[in-house]
Amino acid sequence: MTGVQTCALPICFPVTIENEFDQAWKHTQDEQLSSISGILNLLIGLDFISTGIVKPALCFCIKHLYILTAFGRYAYLLMLEIVAPIAIVCLLSEKTQQYFSNWVKNMKVCHLLVPGFMLADSFGNLVWKVLLETYQYTFIAMIMVFIIKLYLMNFIGRRIINLI
Repeated sequence: MTGVQTCALPICFPVTIENEFDQAWKHTQDEQLSSISGILNLLIGLDFISTGIVKPALCFCIKHLYILTAFGRYAYLLMLEIVAPIAIVCLLSEKTQQYFSNWVKNMKVCHLLVPGFMLADSFGNLVWKVLLETYQYTFIAMIMVFIIKLYLMNFIGRRIINLI
């Protein structure tokens, strides 16, 4: 008999070594499978969150970042238009003419932001198109495009303000 040890004495009972080893091995495999299934469930949950929530939100932000910057620019323009009558009145006195010239400078900056943001958005969309053809909708490529677009919008805004 293979795997069965018996005693020469009639009191001993047959002991199966293979059966005990199989039970220990099965118990170890069950523990490993439960830990692996927990890790797999976590990865599936993270992938669902990434694919179902984060990627669409990031894609929305990438596509509509220009609109958000345009809203900021229009708020800036609205504030300048509200202050316009005061700035024009400041033109009457020589002591307050600097306020009018600062207002005119800010109006120039506000109107130059539109083409600047358009250029930044078009460059960002070009990068988006190139990365989309290469990497499809990978998370890293989407984050790169979002960071590039934010950087370009910030860079253009700072340069236009420093230009005038």
